[in-house]
Amino acid sequence: MYYVFENDKPNKYNQFIRRIFNYVEIDGNKIEISSIPKLKVIVKENGQKVAKRRKVERRKKTIEKIAKKTTDILNRTNCNKVVLSKRLKEEKEYINYLYSKNLDVVDGKFLFSLLAPEALKYILKKINIDEKDLKIAILVNNLNEISIRKYKKYCKEL
Repeated sequence: MYYVFENDKPNKYNQFIRRIFNYVEIDGNKIEISSIPKLKVIVKENGQKVAKRRKVERRKKTIEKIAKKTTDILNRTNCNKVVLSKRLKEEKEYINYLYSKNLDVVDGKFLFSLLAPEALKYILKKINIDEKDLKIAILVNNLNEISIRKYKKYCKEL
C-alpha cells in the first residue's frame, strides 16, 4: 500500500520543472506527484460560474498523465491499494481515473485505527519501555458504543 501526496515544496523553480514534466517520484512507501493545476473560476453577472475551456482541457490531460504514471508505478510493484492525501481526495477526476484502473482508494483514518496498536508497540520497542509499565490516556471527540469496544480491544491487545 502506498501513500500518494502532492508536491508542496517552496522552491518555485523546482515546482515549475516538475509541473512541466508531470513528475512522479517514489520514496519508500510514498509516491510524490507534481502539483495538479487549480482552475480559476470566473463568476459572471448572472451568478454563473465559468472556467476557460482550454484550461479545463489542459488540466484534464495533466491529471490523466499523472494518474497514468502513478498506476504504472503501482502495477510494477503489484500494489492495488492507495491512501490519498487530503488535497488529492478533493480531485474527483484523479480518483475516478484510479478507480478505472482497478485501484482501491483506502481511507487513511480507518487504516490508522487498524494499525494503531502495532504502531504503539513499535514505538515502545524503539524507546525501550516495558508494556507492563505503560499507562495510556485516550482523548475522544465522539464517545459511543462502537468506539468504547475498539478502545477496550486496544487495551486488551497491549
